[in-house]
Amino acid sequence: MRRPALLLLCLALLCCAPDRSVPQDLKGRADWVPLSVDSPLPAKAWVRGQGEILVAYIEGDGRAYVTRNQAALDPTPREPGALLLACADPAPAVAYLGRACQYGVSAACGQADWTTARFSETALAAENALLDRAKAAARAERLVLCGWSGGGAMAALLAARRSDVALLVTVCGNLDSALWTRIHGVPPLEGSLNPADSAPRLGRLPQVHFSGTADTVVPPEIAASFARNLPAGTPCELRVLPGLGHEPGAWAAAWPQLMPAVPSR
Repeated sequence: MRRPALLLLCLALLCCAPDRSVPQDLKGRADWVPLSVDSPLPAKAWVRGQGEILVAYIEGDGRAYVTRNQAALDPTPREPGALLLACADPAPAVAYLGRACQYGVSAACGQADWTTARFSETALAAENALLDRAKAAARAERLVLCGWSGGGAMAALLAARRSDVALLVTVCGNLDSALWTRIHGVPPLEGSLNPADSAPRLGRLPQVHFSGTADTVVPPEIAASFARNLPAGTPCELRVLPGLGHEPGAWAAAWPQLMPAVPSR
């Protein structure tokens, strides 16, 4: 008698479990076209519109941990900061890129892929392949990369490896992961790349890095440290906004007034 009852309970829990394969804000939105890659790690993106320049928003680390020392079973973000920024952007062509293993964890994923190795060469290769697909879907020739939080690290790492990026933008971006771990007193991100080490390769790229004075997750000194590693004369602007913290909704509300102008060519 207990087995049928247990089976019914499991089915009920499955039916009630939230569907995290698609961001809540994009469900039922036919104007956002889904894309995905399966290798070297699974990753998903959604693209709206077409144009010569694609503004690609890269998601943060999501729910990497449930406690300071316990990794989450699913890194899908509960409040996707990059998506909120993307939805506030009126550009003709916009993409939202989830990170590897978000929106559907598969057997190809291990917990290191969203914790200590979140900025690994493998994760970067998956994001780069996803970006190629988004660019093709938008029929774009150039890119503006905009990263939220940990997505800022990915945006900087991608920009250092591509020749089609017209502008790099980060919002609360983790641009020096070594300094970030020291500030928070946590072990180094073993297996991850540090965006600050790629800064010398970004000397010709215009960039804007936003931080908030009230951000205790990724304080403004992180972007400042990254900027010090850029070659002299790099067209880089550090914008520190008073009173803003690490709340995606607050940044999204201000984003229409804050977002840098998309290059015309």
